[in-house]
Amino acid sequence: MINKKNDEWDIESTFDTHYINIANKNKSRGLTIGLEHEFFLLKSNNKPADINDSQNFLKLFAKKSHWRITEKKHGYITMLGRDCKNGSYNSLKYEYPPHLMEIAFGYSTDLHTLHEIVSDFFNIAKIIAKQVGLKLNNLPYRNDIIPNLKLLKNIESNQYNLHKSRKIIAHNKNISDINIIEFPSYTASTQVHIGGFNFVNNDVLKNLYTIEPITNYLSLKNFIDSSSVFKNRWKNYTKLFGDTSLFLFPQTEGWGYKQWRDHLINEYLKIKNINLDIIEFVESARDLQIIKPKIYGTIEFRSSPAQPDIKNIMNLAAMKLAQSILSLEGFFFNYTEEASKVWNRIILDPTLYETYILKFNKKLKKIFSNRKLGEEIYLLDR
Repeated sequence: MINKKNDEWDIESTFDTHYINIANKNKSRGLTIGLEHEFFLLKSNNKPADINDSQNFLKLFAKKSHWRITEKKHGYITMLGRDCKNGSYNSLKYEYPPHLMEIAFGYSTDLHTLHEIVSDFFNIAKIIAKQVGLKLNNLPYRNDIIPNLKLLKNIESNQYNLHKSRKIIAHNKNISDINIIEFPSYTASTQVHIGGFNFVNNDVLKNLYTIEPITNYLSLKNFIDSSSVFKNRWKNYTKLFGDTSLFLFPQTEGWGYKQWRDHLINEYLKIKNINLDIIEFVESARDLQIIKPKIYGTIEFRSSPAQPDIKNIMNLAAMKLAQSILSLEGFFFNYTEEASKVWNRIILDPTLYETYILKFNKKLKKIFSNRKLGEEIYLLDR
């Protein structure tokens, strides 16, 4: 059991020191972009893949293009890995077995390198899927998933632990609908990680949150019914976790690093018997923000549904990179209402926020013009 010191300053100092040190370490690479993308594996008849299907996919993948098996559980392949030329690392694993996969692309310092890595993966993945009678599907959610909890327990223990936690929360709220409890089994997302800057500066996280309603809205424009996609992505998530203290878009205006840190420290101090230090606690805490600082020094953007193809994935990465650069430069939107309200309302009536959208698009183009790398080719006209 950790012997907590009475002086909260010691915990605060440990917290800040961790993030400052890792930020300084990462700064040597400059700004970096990484991605996590979830996708469904389907049979040729469009039904979700079963365990034999997805195992055949992973087995064949492990024989191709420098990928290797990095994890097995109960006789099943659960993760593949590949080293990249730039020193980063890609991994392919189950997000929710046997039908939902996650590809994690390691850091790149420019969008061209990221595009090369992403394109290489999908080109190979489509071929391998076809060879085993499957296909990749990048929908943000599906309505034909039946969760296999026994398989989940054997293959993805972390997701199974989350299932148990969701089940307890659902029970306490008199929720018995399996579709609500197991929403991760049929919901897919594309998450961008930006690293290489010091977000301990309180204003950076605040600035990021003011720009988030605009980039989230623009990331949804590729969907025919963006309002339904937005609603379906979050409705069951909200039914379970809507009263959680760190959830989606903080309701507190001016939410930044300091507020986030102080909140987590207060939660840590409430626990009487704990075998974790403050950083270990942060990693295990239920932090469901859509802009989430990670213990290894990146910011994770979690609001976007699974993007349908490479061009939309790259457009999202470009917007999140620009959002981070603008925040570092001190740019923010000063709405006439709380940014959390804009995040919801802009989806229903974007005409209310046209001036902000136009301003962001102008800033977007200028950002990439200043980088002088030709990365503006990844921006879609929105």
